[in-house]
Amino acid sequence: MVPHLVDIVLESSATNTAYKYSKGWQRWKAWAHSKLGVPVFPAVPLQVALYLTELVERAEREGHSASVIESASYSIQWGHRLAGMDSPSIHPLVKGVVEGARRRLARPAQPKQPLKHGAIAEITLNLNSASASLADIRFLFILLVGYAGVFRISEVLSIRVRDVSIFDDFMKV
Repeated sequence: MVPHLVDIVLESSATNTAYKYSKGWQRWKAWAHSKLGVPVFPAVPLQVALYLTELVERAEREGHSASVIESASYSIQWGHRLAGMDSPSIHPLVKGVVEGARRRLARPAQPKQPLKHGAIAEITLNLNSASASLADIRFLFILLVGYAGVFRISEVLSIRVRDVSIFDDFMKV
């Protein structure tokens, strides 16, 4: 019955999640076995924190995000939870390493630059009206009305046909 029990417990998570955590648990085991006196199970919070610190340093060198560290922490938590044990991931030291990793590996927001007038003109000229499809015309409408009206994308997307009035020398939205 034990193999069936293990299968059922493993099905408590989505297949991809269980696979990911299993791989993370295997990496933790390999790291622990490579160190003298580091038990895999139950894991000691200080040793888990050192493992995660090593992962943070590697993530910095390789340009990875904090998700690698979070995944490792969740994998260790998963392994302990499957065994019915308290996880070292809930210890303040381990939580501190994970939070520090989030801050250290965070990437600053890089807002997009607005389109310049020349780029708008180039896009408009490249879409030849003779061969323009309905999708091209729709795209041009969204682009030009949004640009000319200084609309946010949410405002452009909420425009309906009844909201548009076209006159001889101007258009009203």
